Amino acid sequence: MALILAADVGTTSTKAGVINERGAVLSFGEAPNRIRKGEPGAAEHDPEQLYRTLTDLCRKVARRHAKHIEAVVLSGYQLGLLPLDSRMKPLMGIMTLLDIRAQRTFLLLRGRCNPRRLYRVTGCPPYSQYPLAKVFWLKRTRPRLFRRA
Repeated sequence: MALILAADVGTTSTKAGVINERGAVLSFGEAPNRIRKGEPGAAEHDPEQLYRTLTDLCRKVARRHAKHIEAVVLSGYQLGLLPLDSRMKPLMGIMTLLDIRAQRTFLLLRGRCNPRRLYRVTGCPPYSQYPLAKVFWLKRTRPRLFRRA
């Protein structure tokens, strides 16, 4: 019987399971994702730790079923942002859904765009938690990091 390894990297935890064709969960695991709050409003994940958590958890739940896994399904993390350099190396932690630092520059961003057009083009209304607002915050508050990204 074909099996699926499914994993979800969320804001507070990573979950993984092996599922059969009928939807029965054969193996499941969950591990917490530590949130770093170094400065006011920050809520970041360490990308290296998140990767280790994901891979360790997937290995653990797949151990007894590895020969029968035919597909891997990954669910990701909404509204996160991870700036990378030209070598694809992280320049900082992953700004999570809970990171509210972009609220500081959001009104300036909103004044520079047409909210209706932005919604028509992207399907997303102007919102301070969206990655666009986080990119704008980086540009305004961390210009050197922004240029390296």
